[in-house]
Amino acid sequence: MPARTALDGTPCWIDLTSSDTEVAKSFYTNVFGWQADTNDDPQYGGYAIFSKDGQPIAGLGPQQEGNPYGNVWTTYISSTDAAASASKAQASGGTIMMPSMQVGPQGSMAIVGDPAGAVVGIWQADQHHGFGLVGEAGAPVWHETLSKNYAVVLPFYTDVFG
Repeated sequence: MPARTALDGTPCWIDLTSSDTEVAKSFYTNVFGWQADTNDDPQYGGYAIFSKDGQPIAGLGPQQEGNPYGNVWTTYISSTDAAASASKAQASGGTIMMPSMQVGPQGSMAIVGDPAGAVVGIWQADQHHGFGLVGEAGAPVWHETLSKNYAVVLPFYTDVFG
């Protein structure tokens, strides 16, 4: 099956930062029937890919030292230019939490905070195009943020992601 390419400005990937990746692997493989494959390449820091029917569904990474946020899911929104989208987020009242960085040959990512404090990832695909399956049992079907300030964040998401 050819790689599914997400439309610019749409959710394309999710990943979980976990304080205990082995427990998370066991939980999600049992609940959803996902497979979990950890990349042994040190540059990926123990990152695992969950898959269903051989198609990528989500990522799982260990909580990094000094990161107070463990056990949290992040939704990534597709962009043709992660650095430009992060800059646009900052210009639209958001915060760049992690500047755009290359993730091996997979693509580029950035992490931003919206003006009300919600965190969202930005993904610029290269070899990794994101979800292989959507809209079916065991695959991502819905993404939302519950905002503390809807009136402020609605124009932010419109301005940054279209």
